[in-house]
Amino acid sequence: MASLKRTHSKLLRSGFLPQEQNYRYERWISTQGPGTISFYKDGEDDEVGAFKVHAAKPDQPEFDEFNSYYTSNLSRAIEMSKVIG
Repeated sequence: MASLKRTHSKLLRSGFLPQEQNYRYERWISTQGPGTISFYKDGEDDEVGAFKVHAAKPDQPEFDEFNSYYTSNLSRAIEMSKVIG
């Protein structure tokens, strides 16, 4: 599992900004593309779980449906977020 501090640093360097942050969950939006990365975290150990990658807009707006992809590698999640949409 990735550490929270390293994850924040890499997301900021890659052009992401935090959209929602709380004790257990974070969502980051890309300033360069259509992608969004979100993840759950362990509040006690600052460990990050799998990364969920999806578009900023719903794939099927009439149903508010997002198609999501999961990966445990942050670099892969950043790559996927640039082409998703």
